[in-house]
Amino acid sequence: MRTLYTDNLPTMDATLQQLVYNGLDGMLTLEVDAALPHTPTYEFERALLPLALTMMERGIRIDMGRRDAMVEHIKGRLQRVQQGFDLLCTKLWQRTFNPRSYLQLQELLYKNLFLPEIIGSKKGEKKVSTDRDALERLGRDYMRARPFASHLLRIRDLEKTIDALTKKLSPSGRWHANFNIAGTDTGRWSSSSHPFDWGSNLQNVDDYVRRIFIPDEGHVFFNCDQQGAEARVVGYLAGDDNYIKAVESGDVHTMVAAMVFGFEPKRELADRKYYREMSFRDIAKRAAHGSNYGGTAHTIARVLKVEIKIIEEFQKKYFATFPNIYKWQVWVAQQVQQERFLVTPFGRRRNFWDNPRDDATIRAAIAFVPQSTVGDLTSRGLLALHSLPHVQVLNNIHDAAFGQIPLHMKEELLPRIVQTLTFPLQVTDIWGKNREMLIPWESQTGMNWGKRKKDNPDGLA
Repeated sequence: MRTLYTDNLPTMDATLQQLVYNGLDGMLTLEVDAALPHTPTYEFERALLPLALTMMERGIRIDMGRRDAMVEHIKGRLQRVQQGFDLLCTKLWQRTFNPRSYLQLQELLYKNLFLPEIIGSKKGEKKVSTDRDALERLGRDYMRARPFASHLLRIRDLEKTIDALTKKLSPSGRWHANFNIAGTDTGRWSSSSHPFDWGSNLQNVDDYVRRIFIPDEGHVFFNCDQQGAEARVVGYLAGDDNYIKAVESGDVHTMVAAMVFGFEPKRELADRKYYREMSFRDIAKRAAHGSNYGGTAHTIARVLKVEIKIIEEFQKKYFATFPNIYKWQVWVAQQVQQERFLVTPFGRRRNFWDNPRDDATIRAAIAFVPQSTVGDLTSRGLLALHSLPHVQVLNNIHDAAFGQIPLHMKEELLPRIVQTLTFPLQVTDIWGKNREMLIPWESQTGMNWGKRKKDNPDGLA
Protein backbone atom coordinates (compact mmCIF):
# COMPACT_ATOMS: atom_id res chain seq x y z
CA MET A 1 0.00 0.00 0.00
CA ARG A 2 1.36 3.40 -0.95
CA THR A 3 1.74 5.94 1.87
CA LEU A 4 1.45 9.69 1.24
CA TYR A 5 2.33 12.47 3.69
CA THR A 6 0.21 15.60 3.52
CA ASP A 7 3.17 17.86 4.28
CA ASN A 8 5.07 16.56 1.26
CA LEU A 9 2.58 15.54 -1.42
CA PRO A 10 4.00 14.56 -4.83
CA THR A 11 2.76 15.75 -8.19
CA MET A 12 -0.54 13.94 -8.75
CA ASP A 13 -2.79 13.23 -11.69
CA ALA A 14 -6.59 13.73 -11.42
CA THR A 15 -7.25 10.15 -10.28
CA LEU A 16 -4.66 10.25 -7.49
CA GLN A 17 -5.89 13.68 -6.37
CA GLN A 18 -9.39 12.29 -6.00
CA LEU A 19 -8.14 9.28 -4.04
CA VAL A 20 -6.14 11.52 -1.67
CA TYR A 21 -9.10 13.85 -1.23
CA ASN A 22 -11.42 10.97 -0.36
CA GLY A 23 -8.87 9.53 2.04
CA LEU A 24 -8.47 12.84 3.86
CA ASP A 25 -12.23 13.30 3.97
CA GLY A 26 -12.67 9.89 5.61
CA MET A 27 -9.84 10.46 8.12
CA LEU A 28 -11.24 13.85 9.15
CA THR A 29 -14.63 12.25 9.76
CA LEU A 30 -12.94 9.65 11.97
CA GLU A 31 -11.09 12.36 13.90
CA VAL A 32 -14.31 14.29 14.51
CA ASP A 33 -16.04 11.07 15.60
CA ALA A 34 -13.22 10.30 18.04
CA ALA A 35 -13.41 13.82 19.51
CA LEU A 36 -17.17 13.72 20.12
CA PRO A 37 -18.53 12.13 23.30
CA HIS A 38 -20.51 8.96 22.54
CA THR A 39 -23.55 9.47 24.77
CA PRO A 40 -26.05 6.70 25.56
CA THR A 41 -28.49 8.44 23.19
CA TYR A 42 -25.94 8.30 20.37
CA GLU A 43 -25.20 4.63 21.00
CA PHE A 44 -28.93 3.84 21.15
CA GLU A 45 -29.62 5.55 17.82
CA ARG A 46 -26.58 3.89 16.27
CA ALA A 47 -27.95 0.49 17.36
CA LEU A 48 -31.17 1.30 15.47
CA LEU A 49 -29.41 1.63 12.11
CA PRO A 50 -29.53 -2.07 11.10
CA LEU A 51 -33.26 -2.13 11.87
CA ALA A 52 -33.96 1.02 9.82
CA LEU A 53 -31.92 -0.24 6.86
CA THR A 54 -33.68 -3.61 6.95
CA MET A 55 -37.08 -1.88 6.91
CA MET A 56 -36.02 0.31 3.99
CA GLU A 57 -34.79 -2.68 2.01
CA ARG A 58 -37.78 -4.93 2.79
CA GLY A 59 -40.63 -2.55 1.97
CA ILE A 60 -44.29 -3.60 2.06
CA ARG A 61 -46.20 -5.56 -0.57
CA ILE A 62 -48.98 -3.78 -2.49
CA ASP A 63 -52.24 -5.27 -3.80
CA MET A 64 -51.93 -3.94 -7.36
CA GLY A 65 -55.46 -4.88 -8.41
CA ARG A 66 -57.04 -3.12 -5.47
CA ARG A 67 -54.80 -0.10 -5.95
CA ASP A 68 -55.77 0.29 -9.62
CA ALA A 69 -59.47 -0.08 -8.80
CA MET A 70 -59.16 2.58 -6.07
CA VAL A 71 -57.46 4.99 -8.46
CA GLU A 72 -60.24 4.67 -11.04
CA HIS A 73 -62.93 5.05 -8.38
CA ILE A 74 -61.39 8.19 -6.90
CA LYS A 75 -60.77 9.70 -10.32
CA GLY A 76 -64.50 9.35 -10.97
CA ARG A 77 -65.31 11.08 -7.68
CA LEU A 78 -62.82 13.83 -8.46
CA GLN A 79 -64.39 14.41 -11.86
CA ARG A 80 -67.85 14.79 -10.29
CA VAL A 81 -66.61 17.26 -7.65
CA GLN A 82 -64.76 19.23 -10.32
CA GLN A 83 -67.93 19.39 -12.43
CA GLY A 84 -69.89 20.69 -9.45
CA PHE A 85 -67.28 23.37 -8.80
CA ASP A 86 -67.26 24.41 -12.47
CA LEU A 87 -71.05 24.62 -12.48
CA LEU A 88 -71.04 26.96 -9.46
CA CYS A 89 -68.50 29.26 -11.10
CA THR A 90 -70.20 29.22 -14.50
CA LYS A 91 -73.62 30.07 -13.08
CA LEU A 92 -72.22 33.11 -11.23
CA TRP A 93 -69.46 34.42 -13.50
CA GLN A 94 -69.89 32.59 -16.83
CA ARG A 95 -66.38 31.17 -16.51
CA THR A 96 -64.45 28.48 -14.65
CA PHE A 97 -61.48 28.79 -12.31
CA ASN A 98 -58.53 26.42 -12.12
CA PRO A 99 -58.52 25.00 -8.55
CA ARG A 100 -54.76 24.37 -8.87
CA SER A 101 -53.90 27.97 -9.77
CA TYR A 102 -52.94 30.23 -6.89
CA LEU A 103 -53.65 33.39 -8.91
CA GLN A 104 -57.06 32.22 -10.10
CA LEU A 105 -58.10 31.12 -6.60
CA GLN A 106 -56.94 34.45 -5.23
CA GLU A 107 -59.16 36.17 -7.80
CA LEU A 108 -62.12 33.90 -7.02
CA LEU A 109 -61.98 34.24 -3.25
CA TYR A 110 -60.88 37.81 -2.68
CA LYS A 111 -62.13 39.67 -5.76
CA ASN A 112 -65.19 37.83 -7.02
CA LEU A 113 -66.51 36.77 -3.61
CA PHE A 114 -65.25 39.94 -1.84
CA LEU A 115 -63.89 37.95 1.10
CA PRO A 116 -61.39 39.58 3.51
CA GLU A 117 -57.84 38.59 2.65
CA ILE A 118 -56.16 36.05 4.89
CA ILE A 119 -52.42 36.60 5.10
CA GLY A 120 -50.23 33.55 5.52
CA SER A 121 -46.51 33.07 6.02
CA LYS A 122 -44.34 30.50 4.25
CA LYS A 123 -40.60 30.40 4.86
CA GLY A 124 -40.78 33.92 6.28
CA GLU A 125 -42.59 35.35 3.24
CA LYS A 126 -46.03 36.81 3.91
CA LYS A 127 -48.65 36.74 1.16
CA VAL A 128 -52.36 36.31 0.58
CA SER A 129 -53.21 32.70 1.38
CA THR A 130 -55.33 30.12 -0.44
CA ASP A 131 -54.06 27.16 1.59
CA ARG A 132 -56.15 24.64 3.50
CA ASP A 133 -56.28 26.68 6.70
CA ALA A 134 -57.47 29.75 4.80
CA LEU A 135 -60.18 27.79 2.96
CA GLU A 136 -61.41 26.23 6.21
CA ARG A 137 -61.59 29.61 7.95
CA LEU A 138 -63.38 31.27 5.05
CA GLY A 139 -65.84 28.39 4.72
CA ARG A 140 -66.56 28.48 8.44
CA ASP A 141 -66.94 32.26 8.80
CA TYR A 142 -68.67 33.28 5.54
CA MET A 143 -71.78 31.61 4.17
CA ARG A 144 -71.08 32.70 0.59
CA ALA A 145 -67.65 31.05 0.72
CA ARG A 146 -68.87 27.73 2.07
CA PRO A 147 -69.80 25.87 -1.15
CA PHE A 148 -66.60 27.00 -2.92
CA ALA A 149 -64.34 26.15 0.02
CA SER A 150 -66.04 22.77 0.41
CA HIS A 151 -65.48 21.86 -3.25
CA LEU A 152 -61.87 23.08 -3.26
CA LEU A 153 -60.97 21.16 -0.11
CA ARG A 154 -62.57 18.01 -1.50
CA ILE A 155 -60.67 18.37 -4.78
CA ARG A 156 -57.39 18.70 -2.90
CA ASP A 157 -58.12 15.69 -0.69
CA LEU A 158 -58.99 13.49 -3.67
CA GLU A 159 -55.93 14.61 -5.64
CA LYS A 160 -53.73 13.90 -2.64
CA THR A 161 -55.17 10.38 -2.36
CA ILE A 162 -54.63 9.74 -6.08
CA ASP A 163 -51.05 10.95 -5.76
CA ALA A 164 -50.42 8.55 -2.87
CA LEU A 165 -52.02 5.62 -4.69
CA THR A 166 -50.01 6.16 -7.88
CA LYS A 167 -46.55 6.32 -6.32
CA LYS A 168 -43.92 4.41 -8.26
CA LEU A 169 -43.19 1.03 -6.68
CA SER A 170 -40.20 -1.31 -6.80
CA PRO A 171 -40.02 -3.85 -9.66
CA SER A 172 -41.42 -6.47 -7.26
CA GLY A 173 -44.48 -4.31 -6.51
CA ARG A 174 -43.46 -3.13 -3.04
CA TRP A 175 -43.71 0.26 -1.37
CA HIS A 176 -40.41 1.34 0.19
CA ALA A 177 -39.67 4.34 2.38
CA ASN A 178 -36.66 6.10 3.80
CA PHE A 179 -36.41 6.17 7.61
CA ASN A 180 -34.37 8.77 9.48
CA ILE A 181 -33.77 7.77 13.09
CA ALA A 182 -32.37 11.21 13.99
CA GLY A 183 -34.61 13.38 11.84
CA THR A 184 -36.49 15.24 14.58
CA ASP A 185 -35.68 17.26 17.69
CA THR A 186 -37.65 14.83 19.84
CA GLY A 187 -35.85 11.68 18.68
CA ARG A 188 -38.95 10.34 16.96
CA TRP A 189 -38.25 8.82 13.57
CA SER A 190 -39.14 10.65 10.39
CA SER A 191 -39.96 9.09 7.03
CA SER A 192 -39.59 10.32 3.47
CA SER A 193 -39.30 9.10 -0.11
CA HIS A 194 -37.04 6.11 -0.73
CA PRO A 195 -33.74 6.91 -2.51
CA PHE A 196 -35.03 5.07 -5.59
CA ASP A 197 -38.46 6.79 -5.34
CA TRP A 198 -40.21 3.48 -4.71
CA GLY A 199 -43.13 4.69 -2.62
CA SER A 200 -42.95 7.52 -0.10
CA ASN A 201 -43.38 8.49 3.56
CA LEU A 202 -44.85 5.53 5.49
CA GLN A 203 -45.74 7.41 8.68
CA ASN A 204 -48.49 9.58 7.22
CA VAL A 205 -50.55 7.22 5.06
CA ASP A 206 -54.32 7.76 5.05
CA ASP A 207 -56.41 4.85 6.37
CA TYR A 208 -58.18 4.47 3.02
CA VAL A 209 -54.85 4.17 1.18
CA ARG A 210 -53.55 1.72 3.80
CA ARG A 211 -55.97 -0.88 2.43
CA ILE A 212 -53.70 -1.53 -0.55
CA PHE A 213 -50.86 -2.72 1.74
CA ILE A 214 -50.94 -6.50 2.22
CA PRO A 215 -48.65 -9.00 3.98
CA ASP A 216 -46.39 -11.41 2.13
CA GLU A 217 -47.76 -14.84 1.27
CA GLY A 218 -48.39 -16.93 4.39
CA HIS A 219 -48.11 -13.91 6.70
CA VAL A 220 -50.46 -11.63 8.63
CA PHE A 221 -49.99 -8.01 9.68
CA PHE A 222 -49.74 -7.02 13.35
CA ASN A 223 -50.12 -3.50 14.68
CA CYS A 224 -49.44 -2.63 18.32
CA ASP A 225 -50.37 0.78 19.76
CA GLN A 226 -49.35 2.33 23.06
CA GLN A 227 -52.52 3.20 24.94
CA GLY A 228 -52.82 6.82 26.16
CA ALA A 229 -49.06 7.08 25.94
CA GLU A 230 -48.38 10.82 25.87
CA ALA A 231 -51.16 11.53 28.37
CA ARG A 232 -49.60 9.02 30.76
CA VAL A 233 -46.20 10.66 30.49
CA VAL A 234 -47.74 14.10 31.17
CA GLY A 235 -49.48 12.79 34.30
CA TYR A 236 -46.34 11.14 35.66
CA LEU A 237 -44.11 14.13 34.89
CA ALA A 238 -46.58 16.52 36.54
CA GLY A 239 -47.06 14.21 39.52
CA ASP A 240 -50.82 14.81 39.30
CA ASP A 241 -52.47 11.96 41.22
CA ASN A 242 -55.92 12.70 39.76
CA TYR A 243 -54.64 12.59 36.20
CA ILE A 244 -52.58 9.44 36.84
CA LYS A 245 -55.77 7.84 38.20
CA ALA A 246 -57.58 8.87 35.01
CA VAL A 247 -54.95 7.51 32.60
CA GLU A 248 -54.67 4.25 34.53
CA SER A 249 -58.46 3.74 34.57
CA GLY A 250 -58.55 1.92 31.22
CA ASP A 251 -60.68 4.59 29.52
CA VAL A 252 -58.84 7.84 30.09
CA HIS A 253 -61.22 10.03 28.08
CA THR A 254 -64.33 8.83 29.90
CA MET A 255 -62.61 9.26 33.26
CA VAL A 256 -61.32 12.74 32.42
CA ALA A 257 -64.79 13.80 31.24
CA ALA A 258 -66.35 12.43 34.43
CA MET A 259 -63.82 14.15 36.70
CA VAL A 260 -63.97 17.48 34.86
CA PHE A 261 -67.75 17.71 34.42
CA GLY A 262 -68.77 15.90 37.59
CA PHE A 263 -70.62 12.69 36.74
CA GLU A 264 -70.08 8.96 37.25
CA PRO A 265 -67.31 7.48 35.08
CA LYS A 266 -69.67 5.55 32.82
CA ARG A 267 -69.30 5.45 29.06
CA GLU A 268 -73.01 6.00 28.41
CA LEU A 269 -72.87 9.22 30.43
CA ALA A 270 -69.67 10.39 28.77
CA ASP A 271 -71.20 9.79 25.31
CA ARG A 272 -74.02 12.27 25.93
CA LYS A 273 -74.05 15.30 23.66
CA TYR A 274 -72.06 18.24 25.00
CA TYR A 275 -71.76 20.70 22.13
CA ARG A 276 -73.20 20.31 18.64
CA GLU A 277 -72.09 16.83 17.51
CA MET A 278 -69.43 16.50 20.23
CA SER A 279 -69.99 14.40 23.35
CA PHE A 280 -68.50 15.03 26.79
CA ARG A 281 -65.98 12.31 25.97
CA ASP A 282 -65.12 13.90 22.61
CA ILE A 283 -64.32 17.28 24.15
CA ALA A 284 -62.30 15.63 26.92
CA LYS A 285 -60.31 13.65 24.37
CA ARG A 286 -59.59 16.44 21.93
CA ALA A 287 -59.35 19.54 24.11
CA ALA A 288 -57.35 17.84 26.87
CA HIS A 289 -54.50 16.96 24.48
CA GLY A 290 -54.12 20.55 23.32
CA SER A 291 -54.45 21.87 26.87
CA ASN A 292 -51.72 19.48 28.09
CA TYR A 293 -49.33 21.01 25.56
CA GLY A 294 -50.00 24.65 26.35
CA GLY A 295 -52.57 25.31 23.63
CA THR A 296 -54.60 28.48 24.08
CA ALA A 297 -58.40 28.44 24.04
CA HIS A 298 -58.31 30.39 20.77
CA THR A 299 -56.01 27.89 19.04
CA ILE A 300 -57.85 24.79 20.28
CA ALA A 301 -61.23 26.29 19.37
CA ARG A 302 -60.02 27.03 15.85
CA VAL A 303 -58.70 23.49 15.38
CA LEU A 304 -61.86 21.87 16.78
CA LYS A 305 -64.12 24.40 15.01
CA VAL A 306 -65.99 25.35 18.19
CA GLU A 307 -66.64 28.64 19.96
CA ILE A 308 -63.80 29.98 22.09
CA LYS A 309 -66.01 30.21 25.18
CA ILE A 310 -66.55 26.43 25.05
CA ILE A 311 -62.80 25.78 25.34
CA GLU A 312 -62.32 28.55 27.92
CA GLU A 313 -64.96 26.92 30.10
CA PHE A 314 -63.41 23.49 29.60
CA GLN A 315 -59.87 24.64 30.44
CA LYS A 316 -61.05 26.40 33.59
CA LYS A 317 -62.58 23.16 34.87
CA TYR A 318 -59.77 21.00 33.48
CA PHE A 319 -56.91 22.77 35.26
CA ALA A 320 -58.97 23.01 38.45
CA THR A 321 -59.35 19.22 38.36
CA PHE A 322 -55.73 18.55 37.38
CA PRO A 323 -53.78 21.54 38.82
CA ASN A 324 -50.35 19.92 38.62
CA ILE A 325 -50.51 19.82 34.83
CA TYR A 326 -50.48 23.61 34.69
CA LYS A 327 -47.74 23.70 37.35
CA TRP A 328 -45.68 21.31 35.24
CA GLN A 329 -46.07 23.62 32.22
CA VAL A 330 -44.84 26.56 34.33
CA TRP A 331 -41.92 24.43 35.58
CA VAL A 332 -40.94 23.56 31.99
CA ALA A 333 -41.02 27.24 30.99
CA GLN A 334 -38.80 28.15 33.95
CA GLN A 335 -36.39 25.29 33.22
CA VAL A 336 -35.98 26.41 29.61
CA GLN A 337 -35.56 30.06 30.57
CA GLN A 338 -33.02 29.35 33.32
CA GLU A 339 -31.17 26.21 32.16
CA ARG A 340 -31.95 26.16 28.40
CA PHE A 341 -32.28 22.36 28.28
CA LEU A 342 -34.56 19.44 29.25
CA VAL A 343 -33.76 15.75 29.84
CA THR A 344 -36.22 12.88 29.30
CA PRO A 345 -36.61 9.75 31.48
CA PHE A 346 -34.51 7.96 28.82
CA GLY A 347 -31.69 10.46 29.36
CA ARG A 348 -32.18 12.20 26.00
CA ARG A 349 -31.15 15.85 26.36
CA ARG A 350 -32.37 18.70 24.18
CA ASN A 351 -30.96 22.21 24.24
CA PHE A 352 -33.31 25.08 23.39
CA TRP A 353 -31.40 27.77 21.51
CA ASP A 354 -34.39 29.86 20.39
CA ASN A 355 -35.78 32.74 22.43
CA PRO A 356 -36.65 31.02 25.75
CA ARG A 357 -39.51 33.47 26.39
CA ASP A 358 -41.15 33.03 23.00
CA ASP A 359 -44.47 31.14 23.10
CA ALA A 360 -43.40 28.82 20.27
CA THR A 361 -40.26 27.82 22.20
CA ILE A 362 -42.23 27.14 25.38
CA ARG A 363 -44.84 25.05 23.57
CA ALA A 364 -42.09 23.01 21.88
CA ALA A 365 -40.46 22.47 25.27
CA ILE A 366 -43.73 21.35 26.89
CA ALA A 367 -44.31 18.79 24.13
CA PHE A 368 -40.70 17.59 24.00
CA VAL A 369 -40.42 15.19 26.94
CA PRO A 370 -43.78 13.38 26.44
CA GLN A 371 -43.30 13.00 22.68
CA SER A 372 -39.64 12.02 22.98
CA THR A 373 -40.32 9.49 25.74
CA VAL A 374 -43.07 7.77 23.74
CA GLY A 375 -40.92 7.81 20.60
CA ASP A 376 -37.99 6.20 22.44
CA LEU A 377 -40.29 3.58 23.96
CA THR A 378 -41.43 2.68 20.45
CA SER A 379 -37.86 2.54 19.13
CA ARG A 380 -36.73 0.42 22.07
CA GLY A 381 -39.62 -1.96 21.43
CA LEU A 382 -38.95 -2.22 17.70
CA LEU A 383 -35.28 -2.93 18.34
CA ALA A 384 -36.27 -5.77 20.67
CA LEU A 385 -38.75 -7.14 18.10
CA HIS A 386 -36.05 -7.05 15.42
CA SER A 387 -34.18 -9.81 17.26
CA LEU A 388 -37.23 -12.09 17.61
CA PRO A 389 -37.33 -15.04 15.16
CA HIS A 390 -40.12 -14.90 12.55
CA VAL A 391 -41.01 -11.26 13.35
CA GLN A 392 -40.50 -8.73 10.54
CA VAL A 393 -40.75 -5.06 11.53
CA LEU A 394 -42.18 -2.95 8.70
CA ASN A 395 -42.89 0.51 10.12
CA ASN A 396 -42.33 2.89 13.02
CA ILE A 397 -45.41 5.09 13.58
CA HIS A 398 -44.24 7.17 16.58
CA ASP A 399 -46.39 5.36 19.19
CA ALA A 400 -47.09 2.14 17.26
CA ALA A 401 -45.19 -0.88 15.99
CA PHE A 402 -46.22 -2.43 12.67
CA GLY A 403 -44.97 -5.61 11.04
CA GLN A 404 -45.82 -9.10 9.82
CA ILE A 405 -45.56 -12.63 11.21
CA PRO A 406 -46.27 -16.11 9.79
CA LEU A 407 -50.03 -16.68 9.83
CA HIS A 408 -49.76 -20.14 11.37
CA MET A 409 -47.72 -18.70 14.29
CA LYS A 410 -50.05 -15.78 15.09
CA GLU A 411 -51.46 -17.19 18.34
CA GLU A 412 -47.97 -18.05 19.55
CA LEU A 413 -46.15 -14.88 18.52
CA LEU A 414 -48.67 -12.10 19.23
CA PRO A 415 -48.57 -12.38 23.06
CA ARG A 416 -44.78 -12.54 22.90
CA ILE A 417 -44.68 -9.40 20.73
CA VAL A 418 -46.82 -7.46 23.23
CA GLN A 419 -44.70 -8.74 26.12
CA THR A 420 -41.49 -7.72 24.32
CA LEU A 421 -42.82 -4.21 23.63
CA THR A 422 -43.95 -3.59 27.22
CA PHE A 423 -41.25 -1.82 29.21
CA PRO A 424 -41.44 -0.38 32.77
CA LEU A 425 -39.86 3.09 32.89
CA GLN A 426 -38.83 5.05 35.96
CA VAL A 427 -40.18 8.63 35.82
CA THR A 428 -39.25 11.39 38.26
CA ASP A 429 -41.87 14.14 38.51
CA ILE A 430 -41.25 17.86 39.02
CA TRP A 431 -41.59 17.36 42.76
CA GLY A 432 -38.78 14.82 42.88
CA LYS A 433 -41.00 11.75 43.39
CA ASN A 434 -40.03 8.64 41.41
CA ARG A 435 -42.68 6.29 40.03
CA GLU A 436 -42.66 3.29 37.72
CA MET A 437 -44.72 3.95 34.59
CA LEU A 438 -45.95 1.06 32.46
CA ILE A 439 -47.73 1.94 29.20
CA PRO A 440 -49.91 -0.94 27.93
CA TRP A 441 -49.93 -1.96 24.27
CA GLU A 442 -53.02 -3.01 22.32
CA SER A 443 -52.53 -5.47 19.46
CA GLN A 444 -54.42 -5.83 16.18
CA THR A 445 -54.02 -8.22 13.26
CA GLY A 446 -55.33 -8.19 9.71
CA MET A 447 -54.72 -9.07 6.09
CA ASN A 448 -54.36 -5.41 5.06
CA TRP A 449 -53.17 -2.28 6.86
CA GLY A 450 -56.51 -0.45 6.88
CA LYS A 451 -58.95 -0.52 9.79
CA ARG A 452 -61.51 -3.30 9.72
CA LYS A 453 -64.86 -1.90 8.56
CA LYS A 454 -67.91 -3.15 6.69
CA ASP A 455 -66.27 -2.29 3.37
CA ASN A 456 -62.89 -3.62 4.54
CA PRO A 457 -63.53 -6.90 6.39
CA ASP A 458 -59.88 -8.02 6.17
CA GLY A 459 -58.47 -4.94 7.90
CA LEU A 460 -56.82 -4.63 11.29
CA ALA A 461 -58.94 -5.52 14.31
